[in-house]
Parts: sequence; structure tokens; C-alpha cells
Amino acid sequence: MRVGDVVTLIAAAGAVVAVVAGAPTWAVWTTKILVILLLLLLAAAGTPGRYRTFILIGLLGAAVGDLIFLIPRDLFLAGVACFFVAHVCYIAAFTPGVGRHGAAIARLVYATLGVAMLAALWPVLDPFYRVALGVYGLTLIVMAGQAAGRWGIVKTAAARSAGIGAAFFYLSDGMLALDRFRANFPGARAAVLVTYYLAQWLIARSTDEARGELPA
Repeated sequence: MRVGDVVTLIAAAGAVVAVVAGAPTWAVWTTKILVILLLLLLAAAGTPGRYRTFILIGLLGAAVGDLIFLIPRDLFLAGVACFFVAHVCYIAAFTPGVGRHGAAIARLVYATLGVAMLAALWPVLDPFYRVALGVYGLTLIVMAGQAAGRWGIVKTAAARSAGIGAAFFYLSDGMLALDRFRANFPGARAAVLVTYYLAQWLIARSTDEARGELPA
């Protein structure tokens, strides 16, 4: 593990502690912005090319969404829209040379869990949220499936990092949705943040060795 990875994970741990412990607003914003900058630097240090570009744009989109959630107003859908953009960018990074091939079982698992999640949330969502979260959920399923497919075909450390990161992202968003709309559960905020930061760290570091894995 490189120094940049260690520093990023330590900063992420600090951000989680700040949020969970109810630290002052300035401390939460400072730690979160620090993690965002470190993730961007980590991704930017990877191999130049189409893959890195889309990962960087995706990280920026997620960063905006992450900060929107800190604003003391109900801007949930605005934040979701930013993460939607992030997932579209990740799909654009994971898809070339892979298409819809590879990891059929993983794709089926993601799709099945996604349908089950939407079914659990459906009764408590109004029509607008049903459409919005349905579109977002489908995009998340495709993103995670493409990452798994790429890992199955490319079989490199970078592809594995992205595949595992996408799985953590799927888990994080699933817990967030259940906690917000269905039933609060103890430790939800910490669990969502830990899996989210692991996801973004793994995806950011997947830009290393990206060149040469698949046609750009």
C-alpha cells in the first residue's frame, strides 16, 4: 500500500468520526473536503487516458453530491442526481472492451438485490421518488455489473480494485436507502460512510495500470 493510500484512508476515517461524533460543522466540512482532494489526487496519479478521465469526472460528481448532503436543507434528490452523474461516468470508464459480457452471476445478484430493494421501498415512496430512485437504482446496478464484468475479463489488480469498489458502493447506497426510507438501524451512518469511502478509494486507485488493459 502506497503512502497516498494510507493518508487517504486515515483522512476518510477522520471524516467518518467527525460525522458520527457530531463534530462542529467546520470540522465535518474540512475533513470531507480533505478526503475529496486526496481521492482526486490519488486518481490523477494514475495512468493518463480515457479511463482516468471518466473516473476523475465521476469522483468530482460524487464529491459535489457528498457536500450537498452536508447542507442543512432537504436536498436529497439533488445529491442523488450528482451521484447519478458519477455512476454514468464510471459506466463509461468500465464499459469499453467489455460491453455486457463477463460476470453473469455477479450481474444477476446485483439485479436481484436491486429489485428486492425497490420492492421493499416501493410502499413508502411517493410516485416521483419511485421514478427517481428506480432510475438511479438501475444505473447503480449497471455500474456495479460493468465493474464486475471488467474485472472478470481484464483480471488485473486495477480491475479488481474497481470491481470491489463498485460492490462497496452498491452496499453503501443500499444501506443509505433503507435507513432513510424504510427503517433506521443502529450504526447506519457509520456503515454507510465506511463502505462509501472504501468504494471511492478503491475506484480512485484503479486508475493505476489502466492503460493497456483494454482499448481506450
